[in-house]
Amino acid sequence: MDWPLLNPLLFQSGGCGCVKKKEKKVEEVVELNWRPDFRDRDSLPDIKTVRTSFFLSALAITIAVMSLIHVGFYEYTIYASGNKIEKSKAGVASRQGLHVKAIGMNNKFIDSERRIEEIYTFEKDQMVASDLILDVGRSLLPGMSLSSVEYNEHRTVLHGYVVASEETGFSPERVCGEAAERRYA
Repeated sequence: MDWPLLNPLLFQSGGCGCVKKKEKKVEEVVELNWRPDFRDRDSLPDIKTVRTSFFLSALAITIAVMSLIHVGFYEYTIYASGNKIEKSKAGVASRQGLHVKAIGMNNKFIDSERRIEEIYTFEKDQMVASDLILDVGRSLLPGMSLSSVEYNEHRTVLHGYVVASEETGFSPERVCGEAAERRYA
C-alpha cells in the first residue's frame, strides 16, 4: 500500500494528524446607520451606479458629432451644387451657336407667319365678283340696268343704262353722285 504524501505541517501540529487552523483576527467593519444630519452630502454613502457627468459628456459629444455631420452635409451639398452650376454653364456656352441659329430660324418663322397673315387678311377682304354683282343688283333703282362689269385687282368699272324721263326725276348727274357716295361710304 502506498502511503500518501504527508504534509510536514501535520506532524508539527502535535500529533494525531489533526490540523489546527490558525485563528485570524477579523476586523469587523461597522457600518453606521443614517446620521442625524442626512443633508450633509459628503457624509452620505455613494449609491450612484452611473455618474451624471458621463451622460452630460456623452450628450455633448453626440450633439457635436451631429452638428459636424449636419454642417458637412450642407457643405457637400453646396459643393455639389457649385459643380452642377459650372457644368450647366459649360453646356450653355457650348450650345450658344445652336441658340443663335434657333433664334434666327424663329425670326424667319415669325416673318413668314406675318406674311401669311397679311395675305390671308388681304384675301379675306377681297370682294368676290359674284357678291359684288349681287350687291350692285340689289342697290339698283327701277329704271337702271347693268350692261357690263370690268373687275380687276385694282378697280371695278360698272357700265349700265338709266332710263330717265322728266316724270321720274332722274338726272345722270344725280345718279352718278349717289353711286359714288355709296361706294365711298
